[in-house]
Amino acid sequence: MSAEEVLSMSEVRRGWVAAVLSDGSVLITSQAAEAMDLRPGSSVDGEVVRREAALLQTADARKYANRYLALAERSTGQLAGKLRERGYMPEVVSGCLEWAREYGLVDDLRYARAFAAGRTLGRAALRARLRKNGVPEAVVAEVTAGACDAGQTEALTDIIRRKYGSLNDRERAMRRAAGWLARRGYAP
Repeated sequence: MSAEEVLSMSEVRRGWVAAVLSDGSVLITSQAAEAMDLRPGSSVDGEVVRREAALLQTADARKYANRYLALAERSTGQLAGKLRERGYMPEVVSGCLEWAREYGLVDDLRYARAFAAGRTLGRAALRARLRKNGVPEAVVAEVTAGACDAGQTEALTDIIRRKYGSLNDRERAMRRAAGWLARRGYAP
């Protein structure tokens, strides 16, 4: 038994409170906090509180992950960031990510391929955006190796004609088109 003092309590979101114990902070449901008689100044068994918090957080994190992943395809990095942002324990976050991978709710390769297919980006920009979205480097390398800048030439030519074809000054149109392509990560 590790007796710890409850230093403070604050509501984090509806139904959840953060209990600051003498050995760190714990996110727990309001109901569980009441049942365990957590209030500032009281003495509690820190291990029991953390164990209970982990169980409650695991169930809540899975529900949240289901809702978050139902909206759009996401990377494991994006899901992990959202779970951390909500205040879940690191072990709960890693367990939830493993659970989501196991049930096919999140797949970095699937996400990266869908992301690449839906954008007109060059290799460099695609690589940077995938990294920013939390996709592992091995997946980024695999997807960007398959993205062929030359294979998009026809589609890009159509886009550039629509965007800059109405300009009378050919040099000006070329400069603008080159700038547009460079901002999207295409090689010169």
